[in-house]
Amino acid sequence: MGEANRHLQFLCIGAQKAGTTWLYENLRHQPGIWLPPVKEIHYFDHTRPSTWKRLTSEATHHKSARQHLFDCLWDVTRGKKKSADLSLAWHIALGDRDDAWYDKLFSWSNQEIAGEICPGYARLSAEQIEELAKRYPNLKIIYMLRDPVDRAWSSVAMHFRKNSDDLVTSKAEDQILGKLLQWKRFGHCSYMRNIENWTRFFPREQIYFGFFDRLAGDPSGLLGEVLAFLGVDAPVASVQLEKAVNAGQGERISRNVEKRLSALLLGETEGLHNHLDNAYTAQWLDHVRSALTPSGADKLSANLTAESR
Repeated sequence: MGEANRHLQFLCIGAQKAGTTWLYENLRHQPGIWLPPVKEIHYFDHTRPSTWKRLTSEATHHKSARQHLFDCLWDVTRGKKKSADLSLAWHIALGDRDDAWYDKLFSWSNQEIAGEICPGYARLSAEQIEELAKRYPNLKIIYMLRDPVDRAWSSVAMHFRKNSDDLVTSKAEDQILGKLLQWKRFGHCSYMRNIENWTRFFPREQIYFGFFDRLAGDPSGLLGEVLAFLGVDAPVASVQLEKAVNAGQGERISRNVEKRLSALLLGETEGLHNHLDNAYTAQWLDHVRSALTPSGADKLSANLTAESR
């Protein structure tokens, strides 16, 4: 491959709480794949941060970048890592962010296929995606999908754990729905809006849809498909295929919240099934419709939790 391939070749754009952390942890150990040592760079969906913000922000991606820099510095002093690793860590944490900065990030790859995983990118505007397509016309896109109600519940549960150390189950229904309806979170629910924007500028053969449901029954098959889509002709390296990553605490959804979420996401789920029309989307649509009927809601709410990967 050589120098010509040391650039961005794929993005995993989400969805949040649909297996992207599991995918990151497994892909980065696969021969032939290169990912930044910090998940979620947030270059395309965030404004360019000041040096002060990069040094002090409590945002997860800034904190992770700083921690990785400190860890690399310590490992270099002990001879466990090379100076190139420290240079990359410095670049991610404190480099001046612009297009040249982002492109240089992938020059640390060798002969691998290089990419980034960042669920926030699913919500990019049509104008932003159009610019991406102009810069990287051959870019491959991975979009992991999950039952819309399960995903929304898992997402809002994660929000309360991270931001208040409280479980979502201690919050009032209107407070839960209010958080979810904020664009920062509801943009992750808008599967069809996101799919339409991305397929408008990237041909269908450059987009892979993965399904969260397969993590429980066929993780090796899912990872193998992703690798084949990216052009890696090698057996799957079994690292932690069966391990749940970034899991919730089993917060159980109430019948009424499940019903309200289902009513909110019914149209989205119908649109997704019409677009992709497979066993997974059919199951998701059955779930949403069942939750909206008295008999179905009792049964389903006993099973739906915020467990995630």
